[in-house]
Amino acid sequence: KYNNFSCEYSNKIIFKNSYSDYYNHDYRYWIRYNNDTVDLRIGLQKISFGSAFILRNLNWFDTIDFRNSTSQTIGQKALQLKYFPKDTFVFNFWLIPDNNKDLSYGSRVEFSNNFGNYGLVFYKDKTNYSHSLINIPQIIENKDIFSEHIEFTQNNRLGIDYRFDGYFGLWMELSYIKFTNHLNLIDYINFSTLGMDYTVDVWNGIYLMLELMPYKFKAIDDSIFEGKVSSLMIKYPIGILYDLSVIRILDNQSNDSYDFIRLISTYDYFSINYSYSINPDDYENNFQIMIIYNY
Repeated sequence: KYNNFSCEYSNKIIFKNSYSDYYNHDYRYWIRYNNDTVDLRIGLQKISFGSAFILRNLNWFDTIDFRNSTSQTIGQKALQLKYFPKDTFVFNFWLIPDNNKDLSYGSRVEFSNNFGNYGLVFYKDKTNYSHSLINIPQIIENKDIFSEHIEFTQNNRLGIDYRFDGYFGLWMELSYIKFTNHLNLIDYINFSTLGMDYTVDVWNGIYLMLELMPYKFKAIDDSIFEGKVSSLMIKYPIGILYDLSVIRILDNQSNDSYDFIRLISTYDYFSINYSYSINPDDYENNFQIMIIYNY
């Protein structure tokens, strides 16, 4: 770091089945200029926003997964400018190139008052990349509709999010995606996530969180496909060192469900995560142990 300039480079190595079977890729590389009111960053960086925890319909640029307690995410090659004129107001603007030298661009405004935190975001996707539309990390019967058979290219997106932390926690995410390239026969898509959480004052405190996400696809022939996904999380601390959580995600149309059980053991310099996923009948269940060392 030099005066108001700084830079970062990091690489991520992922071992697959053995120490000799691995691959690596760039995780972050950027240069940055910042002062009290401006933060300008160019390179592979994190772009993430929204209020939801599991059913995140505004995760257009990140791969944050509630199953990974480190909240790691892929980066986005972009130029990003953040402007902080006041403590309660943030303006964000970004440019994203593709290989054909086309530029997609977006902007976001965030502000807060005594009634909560608000966000308004617009994104014009002009490239031919199949960009992420929504990332629900669970196995449901209709998952193909979201990812495999539709190329989400060339579209205009508008998103709104809100969060209030009071006696109850309340939040909302709304997104509207209008396609300008109708090769996938889709006219527009709506997503709406509503969530709330509350800690029951029993024993060590039982944390409850509920999210509901209705969605609507409208084709260019005016046909409509609708459905909704819901999620419930229950979390309970066991003493000082252990934290137990149970999550259920349900496709309310097909009744497919996904269950996730996790126990986290936290020590001074490291933590151990034990997780077990119970998938629908067509997929195998899996067990995972993750060790995280903090230095």
